[in-house]
Parts: sequence; structure tokens; C-alpha cells
Amino acid sequence: THFPWAEFTEVEQVEEYEMPDADDPSRLEGVAEWAHHLHEETDYATIGMVGGPWGAFEICEHYMRGFDKFLIDLGTNKKLAEAMMDKCVDFALDMNRVLLDEVGEYLDIVQVGDDLGHQHGLIISPKMYRELIKPRHKKIYSEIHRRAPHVKLLYHSCGAIEPLIGDLIDVGVDILNPIQPLAKGMESDLLKEKYGDRLSFHGGIDLLRAMSEHGTLDDLRQEIDTRLSALAPGGGYILSPSHNIQPDSTPEKILEMYDYAKKKGTYPISS
Repeated sequence: THFPWAEFTEVEQVEEYEMPDADDPSRLEGVAEWAHHLHEETDYATIGMVGGPWGAFEICEHYMRGFDKFLIDLGTNKKLAEAMMDKCVDFALDMNRVLLDEVGEYLDIVQVGDDLGHQHGLIISPKMYRELIKPRHKKIYSEIHRRAPHVKLLYHSCGAIEPLIGDLIDVGVDILNPIQPLAKGMESDLLKEKYGDRLSFHGGIDLLRAMSEHGTLDDLRQEIDTRLSALAPGGGYILSPSHNIQPDSTPEKILEMYDYAKKKGTYPISS
């Protein structure tokens, strides 16, 4: 794997690095026509997102610097880490500007993301997030809301991120994805009780057991009942798998998930 910033040692190297051209017209070729069609001629919620993880954190660690090096930078070379994040934030602002200028009027939701967790906890401490990442998230997401006040902001982060959900609401997140139910602290009923008046939930259906080869169709139906009971009352739940559907999720299970959910999950849902 090639990380373009792997060998950088100076802030000036980051500042001089040339990012891709956000205004390249080929990026959005045909997108406006398709978005207009979805918005005007269907009952779908139209979701827009720019290609790539254009946030403040994940792009640095996974794509530009390298996971281990960037985490070390955050602890030992904050000036360099902040220069990298600022470079990526500026790029995210440009990419979102182009997207929203082109199709913002047709969108209902803008999807963003920065992976902050793993199955058992956070990748970085809450203190480090609040000091270094949160202000940059606020900058990106406030600009989205300024350019398209009507859209809802859907934020993706894998893992056990409950300690930061309040912070994500603070920076403008309206919908949280993917709600992995087996991750530490991500129990659906507790999330709904604590955040359900301020946040909608997208995901929740377990892929590791219920949707996998280890689960039966009855297990899957019970899983759907559990998530609907916990997350749907009063609104604010979009049922879906708790991440990308995996190879051991059979076509039969995929169809059953949606068919059963449609039978059980039509609003209004009271319990």
C-alpha cells in the first residue's frame, strides 16, 4: 500500500502537496440529471456523498499517512498531524462545495463519515477527539448545513463510539450509521433512551450472527423484532444491516430481512 504522506516530516511538505482537483467536471457528470429524477419522480430519499472518506481523521490514517504513523503523530507531533488534517478538511470543503452547488437542491440527506471506533472501544481517546477532531468536524458539517439547510446529515462510523455520540450531535449529525449492536456500549435500547430525542439511527441488524451462516431465519426475524422494538417507537429508525452485507449472508436471508421488516416495521410503531 502506498501512503503519499508516509515519509513526510515537515508541515511544509503537507502544505505543498497537490490534492486532486475538486472542480474536475467529470466527477459529477450526469449526477444532476439523476438526482433531479430521484427527487422529482420517485418517493426515495435522495442521499448524496462525495467519493472517498473526505473527513478529518480517517483519510489521514487510512489513505494519506498510514494508520500507525498518523496515530503516533497525534500523540507526538501534533503540529504535523494538524497540518495533515487541515489539508484534508480544506479538500472536504471543496468537494462538498462542488457537490452541493451541483445537486444540493435535490438532496434530502448528505452522508459523511470518519471511523472512530472498533468492536471494543474508540481508536482515540474522547479527549483527543474533542481537542483535535471535533473542531474540524464542526467546520465541515456546519458548512454543509449552511449550503443546504434542508438536508439531514448522516454520519458513518464503525464500532463502539457511544462515548462520542453526544459530540457528534454537537457538530451537526442528524442520523448515525451503522449501529453495530454487538460493539461495546452500542445496545439499541440504551442508545434510543439516551439520544433518541436528538438523533435518528440507520442500521442495527446484526451481521455477525443473525445475518451470517451461524444464524437461522428465525434468529434473523427475532433480531429484526429486537431492533424495531428498541429503536423504532416514536420514529427515527431506518432499518438496515449494521454494515456492508457479507458473503455468508445468503440471498434468502437478505430478502427475508427486508420482507419481514416491511411486514413488521410500518410506521407508526409504538412498541
